[in-house]
Amino acid sequence: MSANAIRYLSAIMILIVAASSPPPARAQEQARLMEVVVTGAGLNPDSAKQNAFSNAIEQVVGVLVDAETLVKNNQIVRDRVLTFTRGDIQEYRVIDSWQKDGLHFARIRARVVVGKLAERLTAQKIAVREVPGDLLVRQVKFDLRNEKDAKEVFAKLMAGFRMEQLVKVEIVGKPEMVSKDDSHAKLRATVKLSPDLVKWNALANDLRPFLVKVSTQRSAIKCQADGFRQQRLVSPPAKELKARIAGEGVLVSLLQSMNPLGDRTEWDIYRVPQALQGVLEDSAKQKYRLAYEFLTADGLVVAKAQQELIKSVMGRKYQVEPMDYRDMMADGLAHKAGIRTWWVSPLLWWYREYRAVMDFDTEVQISHDDLRKVVRVTACIERIAP
Repeated sequence: MSANAIRYLSAIMILIVAASSPPPARAQEQARLMEVVVTGAGLNPDSAKQNAFSNAIEQVVGVLVDAETLVKNNQIVRDRVLTFTRGDIQEYRVIDSWQKDGLHFARIRARVVVGKLAERLTAQKIAVREVPGDLLVRQVKFDLRNEKDAKEVFAKLMAGFRMEQLVKVEIVGKPEMVSKDDSHAKLRATVKLSPDLVKWNALANDLRPFLVKVSTQRSAIKCQADGFRQQRLVSPPAKELKARIAGEGVLVSLLQSMNPLGDRTEWDIYRVPQALQGVLEDSAKQKYRLAYEFLTADGLVVAKAQQELIKSVMGRKYQVEPMDYRDMMADGLAHKAGIRTWWVSPLLWWYREYRAVMDFDTEVQISHDDLRKVVRVTACIERIAP
């Protein structure tokens, strides 16, 4: 693995232990430092430096706590541990600073007090790994196994990115008879699909700390759908965003919030290691269908129907490809801003469009005898193995 790829997963950490006579155990733990080199960005030199401080603390927490534990306790860590205090950093030195596309950048070498962070973590009942301190100076590097581990953890998290888990199915009205002959009638049923934001937020809260941990650059963005319902970048300006997220690897955009129609959205965008590309590609291969059952009052199934998810807009049917519930390279950002990203959200992707709500129809032939028995319809989403 190249040096650049290694930097996506880690920084070189140097532990420094006082060489004088040993202090009491608690004071000794407080004296333990971890030296990190990080970069911050902001609208002015001071905000760039403050962002670098936050990144330094976040990086040390990533060493003290394993990825899965960090994922499970994301909100607690962000609210109770990552809140920056001046005492977390014993000393620092700005080793480089520059401006690009209207942004200020600061690269610092900081010594973070390990004990203070460890205390805040253990106070929240979060397990902390033992950090080696038997040597005066010990260098800790993440090796190839970390890239493999990161991919495995990401795959485990993305296993929850499933349409049947994140999308609600609602029957619209009652079955409608559209035609009949001497022996059979044709019934039409309509369902509405919409994001289950409660379940989505639970998944996003698991994904977010992992993406923070493995990312080298990140930014918040706002998008708005155009007349073709493609996501277009609203803010920050494209040049500014490109400067913030420049680097090697792939971009992942995680939905932060949306309006009811899904045409105004806010995202967190992360620059993550190229090794995670395969997990995203596997997620993009998933396909789904709707399964209908026409039932009697006693719950007996009179008829069944299956439908690959085909778009229905204003009564017009478009028989195109089956729906992929996927995070595709967004043409909107790619064409307008020169940025290509994988979108991860509960919004429904359809032929280069995002939609918050979609309606689908299906029709089934039922004999006149069975027709009289039908009182309700159920529908659910089934995954079609790729």
